[in-house]
Amino acid sequence: MLIRVAIIDDNAADSNLLRRFISKLNFWQFEIFVFHADSDFFEFIQKNQLDIVFVDYLLGKQNGIDLIAKSKDLKLNVPFVLLTGFGNEDLVRKALRAGASDYLNKNELSLDLIEKTIRHLLEKREGDEKLQFTQNMLQTLIEKTETSLIVLDKKGFVQDVNNVFLALIQQPNEKLVKERHISDWISPESQHKIIHAIDECLQTGSISNLELPMQNNFDSEIFMLINGVLMKKQGKNHIYLMMRDISARKKYEQELKLAKIKAEEADRLKSAFLANLSHEIRTPLNAIIGFSELITDENLSSKQKKECAVHLKDGSETLLNLINDIIEVSKIVARQIEVNKSAFNVNSILDDLFLNITRKKEYTKKNQIEISIKKSIPDPGFIILSDAFRLKQILGNLLDNALKFTEKGTIEFGYSVKENKFLEFFVQDTGIGISPEKLNVIFDWFRKAGDSENKLYRGSGIGLTISYSLVGLLGGELSVKSVVGKGSLFKFHIPLQIPEFDNQKKNSTQNPTEIRPDFGGKTILIAEDEDTNFHFLKVALGKHNFKIIRAKTGQEALDIVQKNAIDIVLMDIKMPVMDGYAATNAIKHIYPKLPIIAQTAYAMHNEKEKILEAGCDDYISKPISVSALIDIIYKNIAS
Repeated sequence: MLIRVAIIDDNAADSNLLRRFISKLNFWQFEIFVFHADSDFFEFIQKNQLDIVFVDYLLGKQNGIDLIAKSKDLKLNVPFVLLTGFGNEDLVRKALRAGASDYLNKNELSLDLIEKTIRHLLEKREGDEKLQFTQNMLQTLIEKTETSLIVLDKKGFVQDVNNVFLALIQQPNEKLVKERHISDWISPESQHKIIHAIDECLQTGSISNLELPMQNNFDSEIFMLINGVLMKKQGKNHIYLMMRDISARKKYEQELKLAKIKAEEADRLKSAFLANLSHEIRTPLNAIIGFSELITDENLSSKQKKECAVHLKDGSETLLNLINDIIEVSKIVARQIEVNKSAFNVNSILDDLFLNITRKKEYTKKNQIEISIKKSIPDPGFIILSDAFRLKQILGNLLDNALKFTEKGTIEFGYSVKENKFLEFFVQDTGIGISPEKLNVIFDWFRKAGDSENKLYRGSGIGLTISYSLVGLLGGELSVKSVVGKGSLFKFHIPLQIPEFDNQKKNSTQNPTEIRPDFGGKTILIAEDEDTNFHFLKVALGKHNFKIIRAKTGQEALDIVQKNAIDIVLMDIKMPVMDGYAATNAIKHIYPKLPIIAQTAYAMHNEKEKILEAGCDDYISKPISVSALIDIIYKNIAS
């Protein structure tokens, strides 16, 4: 059987895809005509006969529904199938009212669906050509079609069904189905819709594209697309229903709705985060800018200037912590964080954290909090192999949260050994606690556990998410238990790995800051193109009796080293003309033993490794701590 099919679509890719689908159907032979404009189509159809027309909804100046309506006005006796990517029920209804025979969702095109659609149209055409069906012809059609077919009396009671419908509702034979009302297989909340559709069919003669959830014999829900027609059978009105399973399509639509809800929630959270971030940035900046202006006032006393300097330092540290969090988020999202394992003393980490937390301004202001450490192995030589920096970062975030949300009571943190395989760390407080609904989302991006109408708690809402991600990188999982008004308990575990190394290295505790020689007479070359950064280093290092020479480019640094006796180089990585990498490589080629310390504001993945591979002897990141810089300089000059 030769079927002449027309495809009207101004999108060549879509029309070619549909053409390939149709060509693969082996049930019929096809002659396919493709039109990209409605004018070409109407000119063609005036002289040629077509069996089926697939028309896209979006057609330049005219849409597919208008084309179908125009075709019906011209008395063109050919079935139209509307192609749409919107899945809009109102659009489909308009198309059917305009004269469309069926519709296909572009997002669900498949060989099976196109085959069923063409088969359905051909059967419908055959039915239109034969206005009177005999009982045998109808029975043959009911048994052979792949669509569920049901014959109802005018009250909606089942008179006949095909095997497809029996399989759908999982009934063994038609005797168990006949004389039961069709609503028995419709979900209870939708039964009134099928009853109304039957009444409407008796008045209008048809049921068009009714979507209803049905239930089979095991109460499994299936979504069906129902079409119906009123016909005479043995002199009585009967309703012939055609049902097509659209469960997959409904599932996809539901997934789209959920995705939209999640996207809208993510957008809301990001907006809230940006608003909160603006507040968190402006607050320390207000202190930095304000006290920077005040500290230059000649009328201020030395004591007042010192107070301004303290506030400047606090604001700068707050801003730096926020920037570090944002950088961490970027690296986590880009998957640019790796675990750098090394041997370190667990108890020393806890002791450092204890000192840090008790020095914080929030702690000294409250004076009603007792902070304690619990060490499962108090041995000062308890050394493990893991990432000390990340472990300290995780515990530091959890301790900061505990201090922020605890007005009085206790904060306890520490670790215990589990089965000689894991170290389980914990931070427990007697603070405000976390409500049950927030426990489920506390580790999601941009969520703040301390949101409150009564009190504003500072913070960006990303610290816990960062900690959760970092714990995962260390091989563990972060969890929380909390009771509102009584406090929270955060726990995580990491694998227990004991490193092997010689005792001499293990017992070496020399601190370079304890013994520092006089730097008088030492010449340091500072390669730095930014004036502000250079003047900071000049003042900081000038106190330690350095002779300072400046280079503004990498090329200038190379020239200076060749003409002067330099003891150590402080090399900025990002500079014009020649960057720090190239300058270091060139200097080391000439003077391989000249110590070069890299200084950089870069904070991305493997930056330290890249700098050391370039030939630098050491590394310090901006913003620079003066004491840390002096330690590094001493270590490299002394060695």
